[in-house]
Amino acid sequence: ETVSQQGKPDDFASVREVVYRRLERGFKEDTLPDLLIIDGGKGQLSAALDARDSLGIDLPIVALAKMRTIKGTRHKKPERFFVEGTSQPIVLAADDKTTHFVARVRDEVHRFVITFHRSRRHHRVFSSLLDDIPGIGQQRRMRLLKSFGSVENMQQHTAEDIAYAGKMPLLLAQRVLQHLTDSLRVSEEETE
Repeated sequence: ETVSQQGKPDDFASVREVVYRRLERGFKEDTLPDLLIIDGGKGQLSAALDARDSLGIDLPIVALAKMRTIKGTRHKKPERFFVEGTSQPIVLAADDKTTHFVARVRDEVHRFVITFHRSRRHHRVFSSLLDDIPGIGQQRRMRLLKSFGSVENMQQHTAEDIAYAGKMPLLLAQRVLQHLTDSLRVSEEETE
């Protein structure tokens, strides 16, 4: 996810980056699609076209904007396609089978992306610097995190404290402490 200077997500920059990466890889691997459908409106289409054009690839791209209620009214804007070279979108009939199909494709893509991001967040939350240390399995890791709360707090203790809490040999506890010290120092240097 690309972030703007104000610290907010930049949807257009994100679309451009994702499309650029996909088309660049597709070009190298000879796996370009016949058509690329972008979720969004004019702005997202423009970002996708910019990515395509910067690579010099000839590929049709359209953007699908979902039905939404117009702010402050009960009126709805229908599902619509934005197509390169036209100023007005192609309005899709609400009761048309093609509209339903395209909407289902979009909704399935949303479901897939949301599931993927939840999985990555879950892994990030439940992974730890301790996972990289030989000899530290799940049980020892859980004992250590339960005793100290975090790897940062663990670093403030002695190897003897770590050995006792993790029910491990002192030599392994010393290795844990050294690994945490080295990893946190590298992390701090990268952020400077």
